[in-house]
Amino acid sequence: MQVKENYAKQTWAQELYCELMSMYRAADFYNQHPEIESRQHYMECLKRNYDQILEKGAAQNPLPEKESVL
Repeated sequence: MQVKENYAKQTWAQELYCELMSMYRAADFYNQHPEIESRQHYMECLKRNYDQILEKGAAQNPLPEKESVL
């Protein structure tokens, strides 16, 4: 986890790592138990969390504005 280790102020990086691990574990679990009906709801919740974490990262690291060539 290079970003977390090298840039301690990038708190979103650890959150993203944890969220990705949760998504991985959930996908694995639901693939082993396809009879469980809460899969879609749970995965949607994880995706919302993922999107919120990415927004935090983008807020902490905004893209520089492009300079006009004209």
